[in-house]
Amino acid sequence: MADRGSLSEGERLDENVSLHLALAAGNLWVWDCELASGRWHCSRGLADLLGGWPAAATLADFTNRMHPEDGATFRRAWDAALAEHRKFECEFRLPQADGQTPWMVGYGGFTYAADGTPQRACGVIQDITDRKQAEQTLRLSEERLRTALQVSRQGWFEFDVPTGTIRTGSEYRAMLGYPPQDTLTDVETWANAMHPDDRAQVLALLKRALTQDHPAVAEYRRCTADGSWLWIRSIGRVTERDAQGNALRLVGVHTDVTPYKQMEQDLRESERRFRELMEQAPVAVQILAPDGRTVRVNRAWEALWGVPLAALADYNVRTDPQLLAMGVAPIIDAVFAGSHSEPVVVEYDRAATPSVRGPSGKLQVRTVLFPSCDENGRVREVILIQEDVSVQFRAERELERLVDERTVELAQARDRAEAASVAKSAFLANMSHEIRTPLNAIAGMAHLIRRDGLTVRQSDFLDKLETAGRHLLSVIDAILELSRIEAGKLTLAEAPFDVHEWLDETVAMVLPRAQAKRLAVHVDCAVADRIVVGDATRLRQALLNYLANAVKFTEQGDIQVTVTASDRSNAGLTLRFAVRDTGVGIAATAMPRLFSAFEQADNSPTRRYGGTGLGLALTRKLAQAMGGDAGSESRLGEGSTFWFTARLQLPSPRHTQTTTSQAHPAIVDLRAYATGRRVLLVEDDAINREATVLYLQAAGLQVDAAVDGQDAIAKAEAGPYDLILMDVHMPVVDGLQATQRIRQLPAGAAVPIVALTAAAYPEDRSRCLAAGMTDFVAKPVEPAELFAVILKILQGPAQSPGA
Repeated sequence: MADRGSLSEGERLDENVSLHLALAAGNLWVWDCELASGRWHCSRGLADLLGGWPAAATLADFTNRMHPEDGATFRRAWDAALAEHRKFECEFRLPQADGQTPWMVGYGGFTYAADGTPQRACGVIQDITDRKQAEQTLRLSEERLRTALQVSRQGWFEFDVPTGTIRTGSEYRAMLGYPPQDTLTDVETWANAMHPDDRAQVLALLKRALTQDHPAVAEYRRCTADGSWLWIRSIGRVTERDAQGNALRLVGVHTDVTPYKQMEQDLRESERRFRELMEQAPVAVQILAPDGRTVRVNRAWEALWGVPLAALADYNVRTDPQLLAMGVAPIIDAVFAGSHSEPVVVEYDRAATPSVRGPSGKLQVRTVLFPSCDENGRVREVILIQEDVSVQFRAERELERLVDERTVELAQARDRAEAASVAKSAFLANMSHEIRTPLNAIAGMAHLIRRDGLTVRQSDFLDKLETAGRHLLSVIDAILELSRIEAGKLTLAEAPFDVHEWLDETVAMVLPRAQAKRLAVHVDCAVADRIVVGDATRLRQALLNYLANAVKFTEQGDIQVTVTASDRSNAGLTLRFAVRDTGVGIAATAMPRLFSAFEQADNSPTRRYGGTGLGLALTRKLAQAMGGDAGSESRLGEGSTFWFTARLQLPSPRHTQTTTSQAHPAIVDLRAYATGRRVLLVEDDAINREATVLYLQAAGLQVDAAVDGQDAIAKAEAGPYDLILMDVHMPVVDGLQATQRIRQLPAGAAVPIVALTAAAYPEDRSRCLAAGMTDFVAKPVEPAELFAVILKILQGPAQSPGA
């Protein structure tokens, strides 16, 4: 063939015409596809077949026109051929506008650029409907024939009596395991292939068959090609005789009846095993006829009841007085009607059974009844499986008694445990109050001392005093937090926050200490979802524990903070927080106890680093409460990595899109709003009362003080106040009761009441708001925080109680 590039335009035109004519004659249509755009083109014949085809059609448009079951198959074949750089071939159905669904086959290949990038695909489509229909018809015909041969398991034979020859069909040969073909043999060879035990009987039957005109039947074992034995049923009849009546020809069929013989043998074996199992069974078995009389029992039944089968001739289960009295009769009737029964325990007196040979007396028998039905579903027999459970019955009664006693003991133990838990919670709450109250006084006095001016040395002493106070408060908070988690009282907040901003703010809290030790702090936040929903405060508490330890135990080098995300779904994602340092590291023997409360890597009296050992335990507890966990890796002298995970939500419409990033307020000058404003301070501790009054007065407020709740009620009734600062734990009348009674006063309904309390749990805040308080400030009171709350109340509109 000439090179196409050397052909003239006319020659190429003739070649294209010839090609299109050849394709049309072969029921073929041309297609091509631009892979980059997905644009799919086809020849006019296929476009007409599809009822028109738009110029901007794509490969997806073409596959969508296919039969619903074939489009995905076409795309998989296309993708596989493209990935493997091979030719494409796929059969599919293509519905037409007239409702017909012809079968098509598509062939094609791909062209590639110099760098191997696929560019185009082109090929042909051929209508193969006629071929598919012919294949289907042929398959059905072959299947019918194959099924008929398999079901019949037969082969024909013809016996030529005068010559003694036997001709058999190919099916018979195949049945025996030989190559399927017609075969000619003789009677002697045929007989010798039989089992020796069957040969004489079959030859005698054949001899009689030649003298009679009705069919003769013989069953025998026949040797197969592999040496095994096949059961054959031969049915034959004389079809031709001579003038004297002598048989000339006998025709019949050989049928493989091995499966039936095997079933007969299996049935006999099953019956034998059933009888043996019944006799050897350790449980009592009784078989009843539909009229209620006993047909058979086993030895275990006779031993259980002490009654021989012969003595049951006149005994009827359906009329047994004891069974009727115990309400078992309806169960028996239901089983005789064809239903299975649940196990039922019957207390029966053997003295009422006939001809008792064993000991009499009551026994508890667990009985299961079920019907045995024939092939038509009619109840043929009813089988009873019985077991003596008298010992178990008595044991169960004793066990129930012991369980009742143990239940009472457990209930008492539970009550004691709950009482201990309540006592523990009360103790911790009181401890918090008793420690926070003097801490509040210390913080207040320190604030006042600093306000009046100090020398450099005094300021340094005061800084250390305040640092010690904050450290003591952090220890108390950690202990209380662990107690709350262990008591199951931890409540996690759900609010949206910006992970990146939150991380920067958290690291900034330890940055001055790190910079003082000349430690570099690197932050890597590989979280694409900036806004997540969770408890930002608890997360910060956990991460700060790690960061504080990293700064404390690192003398030189750097600290790396990493946050990564995983397991993302529509519901949320898991964040992993890790802090790596170049510090002293941890010995392998100390690693297992790191996350236990009050444990440290170095617990010796000469340890260099201080601390309570609560931070890591609290971090793990918080991580687990947030659906994660915590752990660490370290080598002594080579630094450590501490990590924890938490499961957080993604924002939904119910979450307001605000973050928790809040700058801590500075000390607020209240003088602009304090003029003429009267404040009632209710505080039973004299030092706290004095300190708070002083820095409230310094802000320009007019302050009255009350020493308990009763005093506060009296002062609130005597004169109006713009604000009441109320302690909660006080003698005579506590702050909650005082608030409720003040709200009942004519002038007390609208006055803002802010709780100043050392009880800092969320439930304490809830109780304060429920009692009618406006806001809540925990002790030790930070003046900046208190001034911000007062300023918000004095600036804003009047608020209803509990707002």
